[in-house]
Amino acid sequence: MDEERTSDGGSLAEQILRLRLEELLPKGTGTRVTVEASDVLPHRAPMLLLDELIEVDPPTGRIRARRRLDPKDPLVVAHSGSLPTYPPVLLIEMMVQAALAALPFLRSGEASVPIGFWPQGSRIKRVREAMFIAPVMPGDTLDVHAEAIDDGNMVHALGQIYSQKRLAAYVIADVTLDE
Repeated sequence: MDEERTSDGGSLAEQILRLRLEELLPKGTGTRVTVEASDVLPHRAPMLLLDELIEVDPPTGRIRARRRLDPKDPLVVAHSGSLPTYPPVLLIEMMVQAALAALPFLRSGEASVPIGFWPQGSRIKRVREAMFIAPVMPGDTLDVHAEAIDDGNMVHALGQIYSQKRLAAYVIADVTLDE
């Protein structure tokens, strides 16, 4: 059986290994972002899961964002049993949102949002791989790293979440953009 290939031609196994071993956008390697997440994403509270866009590397479509998990977040309270953890499905959404936030920078090749840019709606079509390595707890501040691989109306999204400077989760997903 042939090895599964991703939309950018790399193997899924190679991308998983890269996500496990290295940060997509290490601190200080990108250009500081001066726009809000709501400027590049159609999401709004409570589903806007990024508090801040920090750095972007337009040529690679990579971005670093941040999210502080409020201990009183109703999504955490509703999901928790005895140990309050952030729902894994929302971690996937958070990483995909970060990848989508990188898209206007990738398309323009600049660290600023093009005039007239309007964020497109999207849907996660398929999660190829997701791994939750460590619990993400209320009160944690998360560094969210992502890469968008643009294929027109489809985005191949790679994401990582770091909590307390350790890899807590990663995802590889295909996202369809609304027209």
